[in-house]
Amino acid sequence: MGSGVGLALPGDTHVREVVRAAGTVLAIQGQRPHEVFLVREGTVIVTLFTADGDEAWSSIRGPDTLIGAELLRHGRCEVDVVALTDVRLLRIAADEFRAWAGPAHSPSATIVELLLQEISAVGRDRAMTTGAAVARIARFLRERHRMESAGRPFDIEQRILARVLQIRPETLSRILSRLRQDGILAPGPRLSVIDAHRLSRLADPSEDLMASVRRKVAAADHDTESAA
Repeated sequence: MGSGVGLALPGDTHVREVVRAAGTVLAIQGQRPHEVFLVREGTVIVTLFTADGDEAWSSIRGPDTLIGAELLRHGRCEVDVVALTDVRLLRIAADEFRAWAGPAHSPSATIVELLLQEISAVGRDRAMTTGAAVARIARFLRERHRMESAGRPFDIEQRILARVLQIRPETLSRILSRLRQDGILAPGPRLSVIDAHRLSRLADPSEDLMASVRRKVAAADHDTESAA
């Protein structure tokens, strides 16, 4: 069985391949992991929360994402990880992963420690579950478009997306329809971005822009109710 890009595990390491459904929680911030996962196929969302429970940042990740490597530092997960799509994973027991990485003060373990410190210090990604629903959706679509441009496209069910972004499914549906009508998304069920510049403006909006979008969505709701 293959073991992912650049991951050469000893022959006696017990690696199992598992499949988890979209929406599955793979790691919980603050909890002690008992195993490490390597994403082989599919997409996950990684989220860091502050001590007050507010979302500090979130990012969409694809294949070769390593989940649970924090156990090499202090044994507790530093982020939440949730499957956005069905995912295929390699599962490695915690003790075996520690043994594979090397003794605590070995060169390999030291490099891993430095890399984990660097990753923890980087807060470049905007939170996807804060702010107005339009901005949340736009930030998700921008991140997804970035992954597609890098050759890693993925699809996600709207019910899963609504749950991840913490908005109502009907709100998500209305805003996606408005983005299609405005020419930001292509027509059709797939979330294909055709105007990345305008999408980015919605992801990091000014108050005037957000007010304009909210008026359009409200007007569309009113027209739908009137027609009914």
